[in-house]
Amino acid sequence: MIKSVDHIVLTTGDLHRCLDFYTRVLGMTIEHYGKDRIALRFGDHKFNVHPPGFDAGIKARTPTPGSLDLCFLADRPLDEVIAHLKRERVPIEEGPVVR
Repeated sequence: MIKSVDHIVLTTGDLHRCLDFYTRVLGMTIEHYGKDRIALRFGDHKFNVHPPGFDAGIKARTPTPGSLDLCFLADRPLDEVIAHLKRERVPIEEGPVVR
């Protein structure tokens, strides 16, 4: 059912330290996109970074510094994924939404 990871969201309490670690220590590159969004790129992958006070709209129920969200791509249509989650009694907190 899961095809791949789309992206990972890092919630940070200290944007400068976060960006410093992932760029200086791990060699990722910073990408600015949208109005005020930041991502860290490495190969074909990325971490979206949510600094203090950032309202992403779609997010985990309780994002806290040091936490992360995993965002997957499915290998089947969304209605099949939703039906599977319902059969497995997994509640959907929000969505689906248009991106």
